[in-house]
Amino acid sequence: EEFSDITELRALAEMVGPYGIRYINEVITQQILKQFEQIQSVVAKNELKLNQAFQVLSRPSETIKIADSMDRGTFHLINEYLCMIGAFVALRELLSQALNDVLKKRVPFLMSCISGLEKPDQRQDANDLAATAGFKVQYYDPIIQNFLKIKSFEHLKPKPEDVPALVNNLIALFGLSLPYIVDMPHLPYNRHLETSPSNAMCIGKAVNCLLTMTILMQQQANSEEYIRACFQRFLGHAAGCVLRMVDGQDGAPQTAQSLVLSRKSRDTTYLVLKQIVEECPYLSIDALEAVFPYTLVRCAFHNSHLKDPPPRPARAT
Repeated sequence: EEFSDITELRALAEMVGPYGIRYINEVITQQILKQFEQIQSVVAKNELKLNQAFQVLSRPSETIKIADSMDRGTFHLINEYLCMIGAFVALRELLSQALNDVLKKRVPFLMSCISGLEKPDQRQDANDLAATAGFKVQYYDPIIQNFLKIKSFEHLKPKPEDVPALVNNLIALFGLSLPYIVDMPHLPYNRHLETSPSNAMCIGKAVNCLLTMTILMQQQANSEEYIRACFQRFLGHAAGCVLRMVDGQDGAPQTAQSLVLSRKSRDTTYLVLKQIVEECPYLSIDALEAVFPYTLVRCAFHNSHLKDPPPRPARAT
């Protein structure tokens, strides 16, 4: 809260201006791409099993068996990377929002001219201008797309014929990793903060950012229907994996206290799945309800309000 307060970020935007915020966003984007490079290395090590999992996406029981044959630490590592990337994306959005608020106050007539350039029917350079002014481009991230054109980051883009396989592997990997969120420390959803102390609620931002970035590397990705089909395929796969979570996945005996914690963690995983859908412009709650019982999400919110006292204010030292 000390480093992401919107008032403080507006003050920062006042001092450094649009170019300063753009520079900070570029530094954050470099960190995002470095984490994506680590995810690519994990995909390369498990390419065979991920290919097998993608072939049986419509049969969740078989994908779970493939996940059981993989190293559990792989999924923990992926979730850590996704939490970090999601936190970076969230920070970038806060910075852009703060800059947008400042510019609307300082140069309202100029901002009224730029407003609307962030829409998907505009040219790419117009989207880039809108992003620099703090507007959120709906269907892709222009800063990341520009970075992928830089020579030092070109190695992150596979050959055109290898891109579909990378998209399929990421869909399989991210879906298989979701049930293992329950192993993260400090996971249960905090209704007072409206998030999880472990930053697990940022996973939705990371998944949407990385999948969109990878899909747009393909030639046929200009079709909105194709991108929506990829996300719907991922949603069906992820929902099937989450629905097959069980208490005590490691098989160890559980006490009453650990069982309650496990159930809270499972509820948080349901909320993460809902967050993925809410963050994605290509998905809707109707699409979620078609593959996942929304009653579980409502119960998860309800359970987060039970016997959870509000945090006490910290004492001044």
